[in-house]
Amino acid sequence: MVLLLAGTRAAEIPRILPPTPKPEGFYIQSHNEMDRLAGPADTANFTAKLGVDWTVFTEDRIHPIRHAKGLPKRWLEDMANHSQIFKGLARPGEFYVFQIGLFAARRPVEEIGMVFGDLKGPNGSLNRDRFRCFNLGGTNCHGEPFIKQLAVPLGHLQALWVGIDVPMDANGVYRGSIQIHDLAAGGGMSIGLELEVAGEPLRDHGDGDSWRLSRLRWLDSTIGLDEDTVTQPFVPILREGNVLKLLGRDLALGADGLPRQIRSHFNAGNTRITPGPGWAILDAPIHLVIETSDGPVAFGTPAMQFTREQNGSTAWRATSESAGFKMVVQGVLEYDGFADFRCQIQSTQTTAVRDIRLEVPVSAPAATFFMGLGQPGGNCPSALDWNWNPKFNQDGFWIGAVNGGFKLQLYGANWRAPLINCYYHSRELMVPESWGGGNGHLGGIRLSHSLSGGRQAVAYSGPRDFKPGQALDFNFRLYLTPFKTLDTEQQWAMRYQHNTQGVEDADYRDLQRVKARGANVINIHHNKEQNPAINYPLFDWSLPSLKQCTAEAHARGIRVKIYYTTREL
Repeated sequence: MVLLLAGTRAAEIPRILPPTPKPEGFYIQSHNEMDRLAGPADTANFTAKLGVDWTVFTEDRIHPIRHAKGLPKRWLEDMANHSQIFKGLARPGEFYVFQIGLFAARRPVEEIGMVFGDLKGPNGSLNRDRFRCFNLGGTNCHGEPFIKQLAVPLGHLQALWVGIDVPMDANGVYRGSIQIHDLAAGGGMSIGLELEVAGEPLRDHGDGDSWRLSRLRWLDSTIGLDEDTVTQPFVPILREGNVLKLLGRDLALGADGLPRQIRSHFNAGNTRITPGPGWAILDAPIHLVIETSDGPVAFGTPAMQFTREQNGSTAWRATSESAGFKMVVQGVLEYDGFADFRCQIQSTQTTAVRDIRLEVPVSAPAATFFMGLGQPGGNCPSALDWNWNPKFNQDGFWIGAVNGGFKLQLYGANWRAPLINCYYHSRELMVPESWGGGNGHLGGIRLSHSLSGGRQAVAYSGPRDFKPGQALDFNFRLYLTPFKTLDTEQQWAMRYQHNTQGVEDADYRDLQRVKARGANVINIHHNKEQNPAINYPLFDWSLPSLKQCTAEAHARGIRVKIYYTTREL
């Protein structure tokens, strides 16, 4: 097996594990058959003979489609095995994965549709409900189903990954078909599907072998979405009227669904929760203000109700109406102190707006330290005037004291997570069309002294014209700090051993030396025999070494931490 890591030469990769049989022909390499593309003349000749505007090819999972333009030569050289029908070999219980490649030969395909049929077998059927195409939909991060509209430009090749949840009791050859359609222009084609199921059942659906790609179904996972689950050391959310109590903090809501007060119960060192009413982080309620030429818009009495109450999260909805506007606030507080406020302002008539702003009055005790908006962490500035700029990953700030404060993050309906540090300019911040992006980046944040000695933070958006029926999302998030108490005895007792100098680190082979140095935690960075790939420690060939190292470390009272930068994904 050859695996080339970024910044690593093949000669540097040590031979650390006994030879492993290649699973059913699987072979990882820097270039493979799918990189051997047909030339322009061969592709043009194929297209000229094609009797339809677009067509499909079938391919096994061990040859992933790697190019968006161009056709692999293996397809044109062996059309019989890459068109009309796909034949696969699966194990009982496996989540079996294969590919369909759609080639937009003569015109673009505006919207792909796929219809699965039952597969008929000797002792029953594989129901169509066991099929899915990952490219066309699934389950989102909120556990909700979604459908994705997928188009293929002229001359492009689109890989469509299909998964089949094979039952544990399946056996024999199952036959059926899949229909692929152009939903926008009409027309479609059918490919046959023949799946042979044989061998010992796979109790883990095949997840133990990464080459099977059964882990693709993890994209639909709802793990972590159980709103009744509360992890240590946090406690369930307790509601008393409109006051939500969580570990060391209270969030009091106004009738408009926005924070009326935030209180902290942490002591000065964050080592324990103190009894009593706590101390106030806000000087006054947070307000979302709409201002016209007649001044701030006056809303009628809001209507608020709690829509979900579970141990791990509480959700609510509030509606406020005025002459010309309707404001809907949908909020959720999670048990660790994360609060999300989705505030949609809807216009019922044509209105010239001078400003829509979020007013955040911070008390003097909480206006001690500040970080963000280009300011390094330190004392809270007396004044600040900041404007949106996509060149910088800035969309909010943190303000507070050591034992009480919050991070405020602004976002809109067009929000997406930018990439981090050195990759940032490959996917920059999307300036919210509400807070500042829809009117020439006129929006920003001003920080100024308040009469109480605290600070008044105002996130403003500037003037704009509203049309009847228009809606904008002035969303924001609050992270109520601190999140939990410090266990100083445990904190000071942890001693890390970091090794970053190469794959042959002797310390991971001689854990007794780690112990002698006084360390009780080892951090296994990437480019090590136990963890070669920076973002995926569940790597078949290194897992035995990682398991062995972990077991030996635990036997000596040493804990193991794996360097696993999910942020890079």
